[in-house]
Amino acid sequence: MSASTSTVEVKGPDGIILQFVRASQPSAQQSTIDEIAVPKEVIKSRKSSIRLFCTTCSTILAKQQTCQRCKSTYYCSKDCQRKDWSNHKATCTPVERAAGISKLLSAIVANDKLMVNLALAAAIDLDLANDKRGLGSRIPFLICVNLGIEPSNIHDFAKLLFANPVDPKLEGMVQFNNLQSQIPGVPPYTALEERFVDMWKQARRRLPKDDLVGMMEVAYNVNPLQAINFPFPVPSGIFDILRQQETPFKYVSAFTGAIMERPLDVASCLQDMNIHIRSDKKNQLQLRTLMTEADKEIIRGVTDRTKNTNTFRFIREKINREDLYTDIRLVL
Repeated sequence: MSASTSTVEVKGPDGIILQFVRASQPSAQQSTIDEIAVPKEVIKSRKSSIRLFCTTCSTILAKQQTCQRCKSTYYCSKDCQRKDWSNHKATCTPVERAAGISKLLSAIVANDKLMVNLALAAAIDLDLANDKRGLGSRIPFLICVNLGIEPSNIHDFAKLLFANPVDPKLEGMVQFNNLQSQIPGVPPYTALEERFVDMWKQARRRLPKDDLVGMMEVAYNVNPLQAINFPFPVPSGIFDILRQQETPFKYVSAFTGAIMERPLDVASCLQDMNIHIRSDKKNQLQLRTLMTEADKEIIRGVTDRTKNTNTFRFIREKINREDLYTDIRLVL
């Protein structure tokens, strides 16, 4: 099947007109998504069954109360919210998105494919297959993930990047910008807060002995200081994938039709998740949403080299490592 292509002209630095070409195999992409994606009704059902922990006392919430300012912190009662305010106020920042990132994060947690990729990335980054320290069984590990909302159309991404006009109601999608692992308490990292240790212990008792369990910290790049933490399992089956010593990351080039392979590493795990989300034109995965002005400003700021916080650095790293951005890399 021949690829369909589309071209967009974008005004770049110094008024230079840049051309970006997108190639795709539309019917093949959607049929693949239909075959391997978790069905929308399953994701909705799982999202409704996800249980959150109180930020203050770590109680599993039957009915949650959310900080109405940042939409990212949960409490079992007004009393627990008041007790936590002295800690929470330093990072509590208003967000434009009505539910913050929490609804999108619930859709990620409800998605087997994405959670397997995250577990695979964690196992690779921590070398869990060869671990002798008892990570995930006797002591917790921490996986830090940075998420952003990016235009679902790569042409709109290029327009934002170079400060060209875009539709005010611009469709965005979740993208994984960065994943890093830590062993809390081992320098240079600080120990886990006691409430997170309690969460980890509860999950460790509840989950199968053969699975490893850590904690995951997910930050939305609009407000990276306000992260959501939860127990994160690495199922024993992940190590079967690692033992195969054959990459599961194989793609068909939209331009040439050739089979392309990516190595079995953290970068490939992230790219595979991002491609999977981008290919989901019907929003089966529940990971598409309108972009806020804050989301757009982050993309516009990527070309400003004076902006060197992780928010901008992680997107630059994503552009440099993922195949889709080849044309953009040439002019950045």
